[in-house]
Amino acid sequence: MANKFFKKKREFNKILKDIKEIKIQGARNIAKAALNAYRLIPTKESEKKLLSSRPTEPMMKNVLYFAEKKIPYKKILNHFDYAQEKINKAVFKLIRNGDVIFTHCHSTNVVNALIYAKKKGKKFEVYNTETRPLYQGRKTAEELKKSGIKITMFVDSAIKIALTKEQDKEEKTKSRTKKNNIRSR
Repeated sequence: MANKFFKKKREFNKILKDIKEIKIQGARNIAKAALNAYRLIPTKESEKKLLSSRPTEPMMKNVLYFAEKKIPYKKILNHFDYAQEKINKAVFKLIRNGDVIFTHCHSTNVVNALIYAKKKGKKFEVYNTETRPLYQGRKTAEELKKSGIKITMFVDSAIKIALTKEQDKEEKTKSRTKKNNIRSR
């Protein structure tokens, strides 16, 4: 019995450490990991430790609240999928063909929504920053590139160039539109 408890405690501490050291990235992934850790040792103390590991993660806070209220694990997990589906559809409506989308850091939900839009036929490209010092933007870039999305990564200090490049592209489009007497979007 004691051996089983120590095994759970060891696993809990590993998840806690991985969340704190940002080895687990993306609010969805963090929330799922925290939920799994809490299931190992479902105490108020565990909840406090998890919340203090990444205090700026509201999704983790919500998931732990649901777990504490004894909402079934499967129901909480289903909510992730339901929310992602809604996000996907909302993002799909926002993206127009030819858009350049700018991302900073890493978000599992954003990555999934962009991949969804690409699979549904939207044609766009993504500019992103590497997000130092932990390079979370690189994770975003890798996942999007693997899905066939055109991506241009900028070092953080080049954000002005990324935004100017987008504005220049927009100005050229407006200029062509005026020359061709075509209505702009």
